[in-house]
Amino acid sequence: MKGKESMEELHELTKSELEIMKILWQTDHDLLLSEILPLIEEKYNKRWKRQTVSTFLSHLIEKGVADSYRKGRYFYYRAIVTEDSYKLNEINNTVNFWCNGSVKNLISALCDQEKLSLSQSEKIERILDELDN
Repeated sequence: MKGKESMEELHELTKSELEIMKILWQTDHDLLLSEILPLIEEKYNKRWKRQTVSTFLSHLIEKGVADSYRKGRYFYYRAIVTEDSYKLNEINNTVNFWCNGSVKNLISALCDQEKLSLSQSEKIERILDELDN
């Protein structure tokens, strides 16, 4: 599967759209709608109707992260943005929005939420200091 090479700003995906994307990302072949339905139920315990999943797939195509093609009388779906690219985009958006574009602020916020040992805190502080240089 090819991922988009240039990372223009990706559209934000809803939780339901992300669940379908994770199915597309974790499968080694293009999927039929009839294959996606049981995978969604198995992985997320959701019993969505065909039309519901079809609507989500249409949204993913409109947002430029998935694609479909027809082979005979069947439509196949695939991700066209890699999972890693999407994750990096989301991390960058989070850093820009919540941390004023500073990775140091992000790490600091994460460390404030964790119970770190003194040695872990010192190690992270050294890494952050290196970022400033």
